Amino acid sequence: MIKLGDLEFQSKLLWPNRYEWTGIASAVERTLSGGVVVYSGEISGRPIDIEGSETTGWITYADLKTLRVMAMLLDAV
Repeated sequence: MIKLGDLEFQSKLLWPNRYEWTGIASAVERTLSGGVVVYSGEISGRPIDIEGSETTGWITYADLKTLRVMAMLLDAV
């Protein structure tokens, strides 16, 4: 079962990028003397791709509308 907020999706849906996200962003720069400086910080939010096929992984229209509203709210912030 995949849970996103209050939505629960059937287990036949795939979440292909589930383990690719680390939640940490980093950048490496060199100083004038050649030293290395690493900047890092936490990232809020997380990309989620949910996939199905022609015969599995269907969601209801109501769930689709809820997902679209969630996406619009995130883009508005």
